[in-house]
Amino acid sequence: MAEFMKTLLWLSAAGAALGLILFAALRLCGGRLSRAFAYYMWLAVLLRLILPVASPLPANIFAAGAQKANLPAAQTAQTSAAEAAAAAPQTPAEAAAPETQPGAAARATEASGFPWDALFWVWAAGAAGSAAWFALSYAKFCRGLMRAASEASEEERAVLNLLAGWNLPALVKSPAAGTPMLLDAFRPVIVLPQREYGADELENILRHELAHLRRRDIIYKWFAAAVTALHWFNPLMIPLRRELARECELACDEAAVRGMTEEGRRAYGNTLIRMSAERPLPAGVPATTMCEEKRQLKGRLLSIKNYGARRGGAAALSAVLALLLAGCAAVSGPAVTAAAGEAIYDGTAYSTASGTTTAWPAWLNTGTNECGIAYKSGSDYELWYKDGTVVPLTEELYAPETAGDYSHLGVFVSPEKTVLAFGSTVGAPVTVRVSGDEGKTWRSTEIPFKDGVESVLTGFSTTENGWLLTCSPPALGAEQHSLFTTADGGKTWNKVKSDLDKVYGRVVTGANFIDADTGFVCFRYEDGDFAPAVCVTRDGGRTWNKLVVRAGTENVSLTPLSPAYSGKLVALPAFYSDDSGELATTFISSDRGATWTEAQPAVKFYGAGGNEITAQNGVYNLPGDARAVIALDGFGECTVNLSAVVRQKSLAVASNHASGSLTVPLEAFLSAADSGTDAFTLEVTVRSGYLTLAYQTFTVRPAG
Repeated sequence: MAEFMKTLLWLSAAGAALGLILFAALRLCGGRLSRAFAYYMWLAVLLRLILPVASPLPANIFAAGAQKANLPAAQTAQTSAAEAAAAAPQTPAEAAAPETQPGAAARATEASGFPWDALFWVWAAGAAGSAAWFALSYAKFCRGLMRAASEASEEERAVLNLLAGWNLPALVKSPAAGTPMLLDAFRPVIVLPQREYGADELENILRHELAHLRRRDIIYKWFAAAVTALHWFNPLMIPLRRELARECELACDEAAVRGMTEEGRRAYGNTLIRMSAERPLPAGVPATTMCEEKRQLKGRLLSIKNYGARRGGAAALSAVLALLLAGCAAVSGPAVTAAAGEAIYDGTAYSTASGTTTAWPAWLNTGTNECGIAYKSGSDYELWYKDGTVVPLTEELYAPETAGDYSHLGVFVSPEKTVLAFGSTVGAPVTVRVSGDEGKTWRSTEIPFKDGVESVLTGFSTTENGWLLTCSPPALGAEQHSLFTTADGGKTWNKVKSDLDKVYGRVVTGANFIDADTGFVCFRYEDGDFAPAVCVTRDGGRTWNKLVVRAGTENVSLTPLSPAYSGKLVALPAFYSDDSGELATTFISSDRGATWTEAQPAVKFYGAGGNEITAQNGVYNLPGDARAVIALDGFGECTVNLSAVVRQKSLAVASNHASGSLTVPLEAFLSAADSGTDAFTLEVTVRSGYLTLAYQTFTVRPAG
């Protein structure tokens, strides 16, 4: 459901943007284009709203980010235990699909950070209600028209027979009709207002309505109504349908007057004026009319007057516009393509805590992943998947060499691939277990290996392309590393002849490949080298280069974790230590890791009078009208979320941001707490899509 909703929202935004582009292009082109061409170009917008031409925005941009590194040190061993349990081979009974434990779906939704399931049902109810409204409105309107309808005269039907040929619709008159119209695509009926008509006037009316019938305009309008029902939440659907109806009538006029003399076109225009309705059709009625709205008359009359006098270059201009619109329609969210297999965005490549006891920043857990490992109770751990599937991790699946020590295990979790890899400190083959069905069955592969293995990192960039990095037991701050890759989903693994250790053979803290060629390995900080140590490869791991990543704060030691990615955008989470303690930060690269920018907001609190409020003993005492001012220079477009749990009630505020600073009132949070007594933690999270750029916490209390 989460994937469906994310795709739907992207399609809605992309379709709306394409509609605005087409609207502007048609206005700029003026009357130089065929009205039929302009009319059918709107079909591209409707198709863009329902068809993902390319891969949509990644379901979870932070998918490949570190989550073992997300946990404080006290929880690292617990998470490792959870990772470890899935590694051991399963018996046939164990390989069967595990039953989802009660409440697992709810817990999985909570772990994802956003109630996608609830949003899906809200959307489904709205879509069903919108579809029902269209159907009921149309049925009610038709009943009202046809209740008092009578057959047209023989003379009127004779004119229809002459114009229609073999495809003869029914022809009736109704006092409830305000203007001539066509109903029903499969049993078409032309409905005329109850009055007498001149021969030329009737011929013009029937030409118009028969043009609607031949062009299947009712089916087109019902298709637009169905798309509107799917995107009922998008306010741009209303003007989109209005513009489509306008172009429909202009195109129909163009078809009706084709072949007429100037005098005939003038008579047709006079018919439009006489047949204009006093009021438009009820909303939600996808019928075609002669002249539904008087306010459109001027534009239609001008179009009829200028028919046949279009300026040169119309065909070339139409072709250019069609190509431009097709190109815009094909644009989708940034996606990483690989040589083989479907791209994986929502996997979790866990970082390693090898060689460090520093607390890992917990903020990386906030709503960035829908798959992962969760601590249950006692010594029980579970793998969670976004569809609610829960796989218990037990000692039968993986038995560590030393009880409670899971530092040798590498874990990657996604709906498409789950990987568990481990070796031995005393030297043994590296075992790799791969599941393609969310832990129901596992395939085991052994990689011959004689040296001791302290830790393993692993992951997949597509369903076929994967990587595995082994780290030897550290000695004097150095490790030996071996890199393996697979191009067949983990069936076979090949060792890469790599120069990584020659470039930087220190203690690894994270790694990830964003495709089959481009990968990053991160290392623990070293004395005297305060910048994050990150190496990058562009050739599948054969050659490596050390990146230059600089922080705004000098003389602060930084340790990077496993990076996350989306297309060219790469996020490098890190922790750094100074005299004030541990602070989380993230470095962002928009060019696949060539250059990096630190993302860290500055948050200050102010009262209504503009006075800054500082912390007293680590606590901010805020008046009820206090506000948070968040400086976000350099972040670009992002979303700022403020959240807190006050008196067991979850509160959240989200604001969009483009540049400069953002001011957020805190009244909703402070009013939920008792003045002077209830202190709570206010969390400030900055995201771009589903990529967490920064996270900070503040202890806040309402002033007494």
